[in-house]
Amino acid sequence: PLRRVEPIYADGLIDAYKSKIADESRLFMDEFQSIPRIFSNYTIKEAKKPENQSKNRYVDILP
Repeated sequence: PLRRVEPIYADGLIDAYKSKIADESRLFMDEFQSIPRIFSNYTIKEAKKPENQSKNRYVDILP
């Protein structure tokens, strides 16, 4: 289950950002680490095939 986070509204964006970057961005990292890694069971062997190389938009991000 995903951890519930409060929405950040435009008028509070700067304050939310400052809060999250405090303490070496601990809150940003905590929130990021809470995202489940649901795709870790899948391989990237199809994306690595030569015939699919041109379909990969970024060389360092594979499906």
